[in-house]
Amino acid sequence: MPRFKHIEKAERVAEKARIKQKKIKKRPLLGEGNTLWQRIRSAPHARGYTEFLFYCIFLFVLAFFVDQPATIFRGYLNIILSPSHLITDYVAVGGLGATFLNSASVTLLSLIFLYSRRVKISGPIIAALFTMSGFAFFGKNILNSVPIMMGSLIYSIVSQISFSQVAIISLFSTALGPMVSMLWLGVGLKPLIGIPLGILIGLLIGFISPPLAGSFLRFHRGYNLYNVGFTAGIIGMVFTALLRMFDVKMEPILLISTEHSLLLGIFIGLLSLLLIVTGLWRKRDAWKEYTTLLKQPGQLITDFTKHVSVETTLCNMGIMGLLSCGYIIALDGTINGPVIGGVLTVIGFAAFGVHPGNGLSVMLGVGLAAITNNVPYNDTSAIIAALFGTTLAPLAGQYGTFVGVIAGFIHMAMCLNVGYLHGGINLYNNGFSGGFVAAVLAPLLEDWQIRKNKGKTK
Repeated sequence: MPRFKHIEKAERVAEKARIKQKKIKKRPLLGEGNTLWQRIRSAPHARGYTEFLFYCIFLFVLAFFVDQPATIFRGYLNIILSPSHLITDYVAVGGLGATFLNSASVTLLSLIFLYSRRVKISGPIIAALFTMSGFAFFGKNILNSVPIMMGSLIYSIVSQISFSQVAIISLFSTALGPMVSMLWLGVGLKPLIGIPLGILIGLLIGFISPPLAGSFLRFHRGYNLYNVGFTAGIIGMVFTALLRMFDVKMEPILLISTEHSLLLGIFIGLLSLLLIVTGLWRKRDAWKEYTTLLKQPGQLITDFTKHVSVETTLCNMGIMGLLSCGYIIALDGTINGPVIGGVLTVIGFAAFGVHPGNGLSVMLGVGLAAITNNVPYNDTSAIIAALFGTTLAPLAGQYGTFVGVIAGFIHMAMCLNVGYLHGGINLYNNGFSGGFVAAVLAPLLEDWQIRKNKGKTK
């Protein structure tokens, strides 16, 4: 397989980081100051952590605003003891307040984990944190995420590399959290067997994900933003096949809520507006760079915070949140846990490759596919396919709107059929699907582009 410039660039950046890590002294965990809070905020890697801390507090406050403490903690227990495979809406399992609490705790845990490993906030990290927060509405919790994250940490130690090089993969690899939950809760094993086995498998998943994710990037050539989702799909497919060989049933389910659509819609609307207002408040002329951002195709690895300002990136995140809400409202869809997960993921990846210019055409393609087949266009599965289908936004960014529509149309067909392969234990089913779609379309489009350019030179 030929090597591609963007992949070579990513590899060069990683190699430089490894060399730099060997040369420089390890950054201090805390900075200077009279109080612990001042020392935390003044650390060399602390920029951006305060904003995410306020986001976690916002989620905590919402939890106790919408529910009573007793109801919340009872529901939270139900959530962390749920098998959690696709599609398990935590709002239906534990209630709205408990789900907000779960999202806050998972995001805060991720934040503490990253800070303790001296990881700087960047576009990819923003995408990872919002994805963690979003999937904590339907599949991720502290118990099934920690073993996987620790597995990646062990990999960085064994490989003698900085954890910052695998931090993004560490967070995204928790897509296989249901695998951990199901082993100790959902397949009938005794706790003395299931719990240690679940932890061991979680550690193994986290350990093998970094090298596999780097390899699979070549498969779809960077046109599938959810690269770790594709990696998790492959890992999940292998584990599911092994379990099925021993007559362990692994089937996707569909458990969704319908009663809190308005409140969840208000939550996303407020968050999106807050992101835009924050961006403009910190930099009034942030809009001036927005045209530059819209020109980016979004192909991995595209960190918008590096191409434009953080403030412009915040505006883009808010805009994509509002556009996602608009899409759901236009189709008269229900906003539930999985849909919120999809919107928060889109908001996160609006710092890492997605913008209106390359994302909306893919969503349109998924919508057209839903209208023309036997899946209701406003069904939860169709709506989340459109939201998560923005994983293919780089194809539209590179080759145009029509290609984006085609990619979205094919993506809808794929994501409805690949779930059986991993039995619902890969929460990033759309990333798994998107990897195959990109792997088919990218070489065809690149070949067409080469022939087109040759024709112009004759």
